[in-house]
Amino acid sequence: MAPAKQGSILVVDDDPFIIDIVSKALGDEGFEVHAAKSVFQARGSLERVQPCLVVLDRRLPGGDGVELCKEIRSNPRFAALPVLFLTSKRSVADKLVGLSVGADDYLPKPFSPDELVLRVKAILRRTRAGLEPATRLRSGDVELDADARKATLRGKDLRLTPREFELLSAFLEGRGRALSRGFLLERIWGAESLTVTPHVLEVLVSTLRAKLGGACKQLVNVLNHGYRWEDPG
Repeated sequence: MAPAKQGSILVVDDDPFIIDIVSKALGDEGFEVHAAKSVFQARGSLERVQPCLVVLDRRLPGGDGVELCKEIRSNPRFAALPVLFLTSKRSVADKLVGLSVGADDYLPKPFSPDELVLRVKAILRRTRAGLEPATRLRSGDVELDADARKATLRGKDLRLTPREFELLSAFLEGRGRALSRGFLLERIWGAESLTVTPHVLEVLVSTLRAKLGGACKQLVNVLNHGYRWEDPG
């Protein structure tokens, strides 16, 4: 069965390989993906496509992605349009520049297509531009109620802290996908993630596993990357 249509996304990148990866990853989730290979093409595509989100490189023919993001934010028609930077400029300083000009998220290359999909969906949930969040998530004996901010195991309240709850939400929303430590740090701590070490995340994962009891086996380590939640067989 084909996925439900989720809206149009504009990818602005001059690398055909990147465009293909992004188009397949988002196309498989029901998005209609359009590509622009320069700042000039991007300006025309914004008017023509009317996307619900822009995936934007920093280095582009005919200009700079940062300047294009500024243009988008200064145009009343597109001021609220979500922008995700996807770029090889990966330092903390580069990320701060991207976020300071109004980007909603910043994903360095090389990247995981699964993580890109999750970030796009998360942005669209926050901005209410295309996807409605599921209020209840279930995997095996674990159930999460987003409205009540409550998680249960076989009907018993797990009594999660706010960050444990957010971590479990990320795992259940992204079940079957490998989630990087960087993605989880940003998801849980937001802007504070720049000063939070991976060890703090590991401790949080450990406390969540302890509360999950036997269900903790569904949370799998992904070597040199992060974690993946698997539905029970």
